[in-house]
Amino acid sequence: MRAAAHDAGAALGLISNPLSHAVARRGAVLEAVAAALPAARFLRLDDFAALDRAVAAMAAAGVTRIAVEGGDGTLLAVLSAALAPGAGFARPPEFAVLPGGSTNLAARVLGLRSANPAVLARRLAGEADPGRGGGGTLTRQAALCLTGPGLARPLTGFLLSTGSLARAMAFTQRALHRPGRRGSLAVAGAIARFVAAPGRYL
Repeated sequence: MRAAAHDAGAALGLISNPLSHAVARRGAVLEAVAAALPAARFLRLDDFAALDRAVAAMAAAGVTRIAVEGGDGTLLAVLSAALAPGAGFARPPEFAVLPGGSTNLAARVLGLRSANPAVLARRLAGEADPGRGGGGTLTRQAALCLTGPGLARPLTGFLLSTGSLARAMAFTQRALHRPGRRGSLAVAGAIARFVAAPGRYL
């Protein structure tokens, strides 16, 4: 991770997940942005186990805005790390979201529209220092915070992950149908069974 310097990029953190679907296919846009903003702190998120430590280092360096490039799961992980008790931020940072996963549902609602590194570098640098005229629209969005005895820290994010849909489909296949059964009749049957006896499948 690059050390911060005292200019517009110094308040900016950039996190890119190279294993997210779109990033793996087309390359990391934020890596190019980091080259244009050398004072920004850039994290290539190769290991999620290192995320909490890296985010804490951003907080200690005075980062106030974090741009995240990845899918919904990456965004969930970064929000959870940055908003966790003891993360070290004086106040919660602002987030910019770039699509990098397969469906990017959160980015469709909240994300930055441009994928041009030069445009993004100018905009992110301007947002990090409003006096430079970068501008941009800030959106306030409530997030879900899940806590539980099995969680090391709260999970904070948005209920917008297609991974949840895939898990629901796998459960339905396993709990309600024979392996290999597909089609509209299978879907209708699953709905009918759930409506008739929801407690059995919760």
